[in-house]
Amino acid sequence: MSCTPTGWFRPREGAPHVTLGTAVSATFSEAIAPASVTGTSFVLRDPGGNAVPATVSASGATATLQPNSPLTSSTTYGAPVRSVVKFIAAGR
Repeated sequence: MSCTPTGWFRPREGAPHVTLGTAVSATFSEAIAPASVTGTSFVLRDPGGNAVPATVSASGATATLQPNSPLTSSTTYGAPVRSVVKFIAAGR
């Protein structure tokens, strides 16, 4: 079964004064399959919808994007999670 984050995104949407090199993370309700978290299933996007180069990782119930270079100040980025991220639990 594919999954979606259930409550925790860091930094929070609209958070002011975020350090330009801050990692973006999404926390799920249970452990996720690390192999299902890729550069196409969890992507950092600029305001134009373009993918921003980032390293993607997963551990336990958290997926993390670490930008490869500092982001642009006073700019809003998005980090959608596609439904191909999977729970580890059997049959899910």
